[in-house]
Amino acid sequence: MKKLILTSKSDFGEIRRLGGLYVDKTKEIYDCIGVDTYYFISRPRRFGKSLLCSTLKEMFSGNRELFKGLWLDGSDWLWQKHPIIHLSMIDMAGEQNDAVDLKIKLLNQLKKIAKPYALHVPDNMPIDMVFSNLVTDLYEKTGLGVVIIVDEYDKPILDLIGKPEAQKEVHSALRSFYGTFKALEASVRFVFLTGVYKFAKTSVFSSLNNLNDLTFDPKAGTLLGYTQEEMESYFSEEIHELAISLKISHAETLERLRDQYNGYHFGVNVNTGALSPGVYNPFGMNHTFAANQMLKKWFASGSPSFLIKKIKEGYFEEIGPSGLKIRFDTLNNSYDPDSITALSLLYYAGYATMSSFMIGPDTVKLVPPNLEVSQLISEELLNIFKTPQVP
Repeated sequence: MKKLILTSKSDFGEIRRLGGLYVDKTKEIYDCIGVDTYYFISRPRRFGKSLLCSTLKEMFSGNRELFKGLWLDGSDWLWQKHPIIHLSMIDMAGEQNDAVDLKIKLLNQLKKIAKPYALHVPDNMPIDMVFSNLVTDLYEKTGLGVVIIVDEYDKPILDLIGKPEAQKEVHSALRSFYGTFKALEASVRFVFLTGVYKFAKTSVFSSLNNLNDLTFDPKAGTLLGYTQEEMESYFSEEIHELAISLKISHAETLERLRDQYNGYHFGVNVNTGALSPGVYNPFGMNHTFAANQMLKKWFASGSPSFLIKKIKEGYFEEIGPSGLKIRFDTLNNSYDPDSITALSLLYYAGYATMSSFMIGPDTVKLVPPNLEVSQLISEELLNIFKTPQVP
């Protein structure tokens, strides 16, 4: 029976109920979240962050039936039904939004969350206070720690590139909102935030300094994205069909897929210099196998406006096979949106990846991850990289 590959779905519960293909990441999720409370991970767009958030939501909702046949079902996971505050900041964002719109949308979301618990959410109160009161009320009503999941925390900021005043106001509003999380530690069981860029400890999360950052953690290196082993295990039939369509051998098809789509390295052991295994972008691979064609869907799925704007402010001589070098501390740092370096942006946006880590100087070499990205850089972005901008 042909697998159901749902290219337009990113909700774990919906995928499982519809019988869609899910590459089992539950052991890695379990291993990554441990027993601590506050977590953050940064990954490029269209890399499975929303699916990860919805998986965590179902885990902490105790919906064990959705995990039948997956690794987690046979583990010692407790399956307690915690109250969940799951916020997708994609729904709060928009080029026409400002801080007032953000607060209205947040308030409406919090009202929806409070309604099943018969909790009142006032309209005439600062949104950070509304949120704090809701978390406390949920904890007192259920007796269980509240789970807070925020997907794409930085999206409202990114959508306001080119509107500095509106961006500054939204930035300030989010800093106040996220700043309440740490003070709620006694009422929460788990907090998880995702985003593309690390506008974290020195900026948006200025008071939330107890985050476990999984961005470069080797344990989370393959948490998002498909490994080579997963590709060959979960998509064996699709690879066979693609080989027939391309009129080449199975081995040649695997090699072409690796060259075209694999190569993202996210985890690094700074003691040994070892990088985590390369992974494929799941969005691109799902579309490729669903259509039985080697498509270039990732770049077409969205324009990197924040990256392009930042690069226009500076000057790039070249990015190519020789790569670019950057100190790991610089890459790993958290930034104010106005001060993040262009090389860091290339990495976080998914247009460059780590190819090596040099111990001593602790320097990372960045290269395009694969042919798909190399080609789009040369075809779509090279003129921006190589042209100095005149004020």
